[in-house]
Amino acid sequence: MSVIEAEFGMTSEDTFTDHRLPLVLLRERRRELVMQMGRGAPSISKALIQEIAAVQQTIKAVEAVIAE
Repeated sequence: MSVIEAEFGMTSEDTFTDHRLPLVLLRERRRELVMQMGRGAPSISKALIQEIAAVQQTIKAVEAVIAE
Protein backbone atom coordinates (compact mmCIF):
# COMPACT_ATOMS: atom_id res chain seq x y z
CA MET A 1 0.00 0.00 0.00
CA SER A 2 1.42 3.37 -1.00
CA VAL A 3 1.50 6.46 1.21
CA ILE A 4 -1.27 8.03 -0.88
CA GLU A 5 -3.44 4.92 -0.53
CA ALA A 6 -2.88 4.85 3.23
CA GLU A 7 -3.41 8.59 3.67
CA PHE A 8 -6.68 8.70 1.77
CA GLY A 9 -8.06 5.30 2.75
CA MET A 10 -7.74 3.83 -0.72
CA THR A 11 -7.26 0.15 -1.49
CA SER A 12 -5.30 -1.33 -4.37
CA GLU A 13 -8.57 -1.86 -6.24
CA ASP A 14 -9.44 1.83 -5.85
CA THR A 15 -6.10 2.76 -7.37
CA PHE A 16 -6.91 0.83 -10.53
CA THR A 17 -10.49 2.08 -10.84
CA ASP A 18 -9.88 5.67 -9.69
CA HIS A 19 -7.82 7.47 -12.32
CA ARG A 20 -7.36 10.70 -10.39
CA LEU A 21 -3.77 11.73 -9.96
CA PRO A 22 -2.14 11.68 -6.52
CA LEU A 23 -1.38 15.37 -6.95
CA VAL A 24 -5.09 16.12 -7.20
CA LEU A 25 -5.73 14.10 -4.05
CA LEU A 26 -3.00 15.98 -2.21
CA ARG A 27 -4.40 19.34 -3.24
CA GLU A 28 -7.86 18.28 -2.10
CA ARG A 29 -6.44 17.18 1.25
CA ARG A 30 -4.63 20.51 1.64
CA ARG A 31 -7.85 22.39 0.90
CA GLU A 32 -9.75 20.31 3.49
CA LEU A 33 -7.10 21.01 6.12
CA VAL A 34 -7.07 24.75 5.43
CA MET A 35 -10.86 24.82 5.67
CA GLN A 36 -10.61 22.94 8.96
CA MET A 37 -8.07 25.48 10.16
CA GLY A 38 -10.48 28.31 9.32
CA ARG A 39 -13.23 26.71 11.38
CA GLY A 40 -10.90 26.25 14.37
CA ALA A 41 -10.10 29.91 14.91
CA PRO A 42 -8.89 31.40 17.20
CA SER A 43 -7.11 28.29 18.59
CA ILE A 44 -5.41 26.39 15.78
CA SER A 45 -3.57 23.24 16.78
CA LYS A 46 0.12 22.89 16.09
CA ALA A 47 -0.53 19.39 14.69
CA LEU A 48 -2.92 20.81 12.07
CA ILE A 49 -0.36 23.38 10.95
CA GLN A 50 2.31 20.68 10.75
CA GLU A 51 0.02 18.44 8.67
CA ILE A 52 -0.74 21.28 6.25
CA ALA A 53 3.00 21.99 5.94
CA ALA A 54 3.76 18.31 5.29
CA VAL A 55 1.10 18.07 2.58
CA GLN A 56 2.38 21.30 1.01
CA GLN A 57 5.95 19.96 0.94
CA THR A 58 4.72 16.74 -0.66
CA ILE A 59 2.83 18.72 -3.30
CA LYS A 60 5.96 20.75 -4.09
CA ALA A 61 8.06 17.58 -4.35
CA VAL A 62 5.58 15.95 -6.74
CA GLU A 63 5.43 19.11 -8.84
CA ALA A 64 9.24 19.18 -9.01
CA VAL A 65 9.35 15.58 -10.21
CA ILE A 66 6.69 16.29 -12.83
CA ALA A 67 8.63 19.35 -14.03
CA GLU A 68 11.76 17.25 -14.60
